[in-house]
Amino acid sequence: FLVENVEEVKAFNVVKGFLNLELSDHYFLQFFSLVKDDTSYGIVTPQPGKKAIMVEYSSPNTNKPLHLGHIRNNLLGYSVAEILKAAGNNVYKTQIINDRGIHICKSMLAWQRFGNGETPKSTGLKGDKLVGNYYVKFDQEYKKEINTLIAEGNTEEEAKKKAPILLEAQDMLRKWEAGDADTVALWKTMNGWVYEGFEETYKNLGVDFDKLYYESDTYLLGKEFV
Repeated sequence: FLVENVEEVKAFNVVKGFLNLELSDHYFLQFFSLVKDDTSYGIVTPQPGKKAIMVEYSSPNTNKPLHLGHIRNNLLGYSVAEILKAAGNNVYKTQIINDRGIHICKSMLAWQRFGNGETPKSTGLKGDKLVGNYYVKFDQEYKKEINTLIAEGNTEEEAKKKAPILLEAQDMLRKWEAGDADTVALWKTMNGWVYEGFEETYKNLGVDFDKLYYESDTYLLGKEFV
């Protein structure tokens, strides 16, 4: 009866009391032709006074490029935010950028030691890729120094703490926290390269943000709390 009298139904079956319908291809094609040009279809207008929802995603470190985990996180976060927005919620897409700390100083120090003035423009590399290369370079030099110290009779644990390049990176972090002008200037320059690289990746992914937060603006609040 259904197949003969309801043109939208292509087939059906009944299993354990449940009626399962298979709709026709014509039904779906007709439906999609009606809504394909309606950009507001299925979207609910946010109601005044409705509680806001913040969705945070990405939130990378500024010492290397975005990796596959960041890509997954960006696509999931952006999709969740857009679905919530389409359902009538007031949504704010945010990220907190981890732009300070010892890991950032490692890239800075390696560039300072081995970079010979390289820039994204001079190398043709995305800024985040260039900075990430120096994070890797730091680790390579750090391991060399550890091996040298072990050969001199230090334990591995001692060598990891005493490696000169690590001590220098720690000193650079203290200088940054003290507001040393040269250190802060280098930090701003290299972070600027990274942000340009990030922005290119976000554009390629088609994701965006309503508000950006930076660890450098909030870390003192955390230290006071602790």
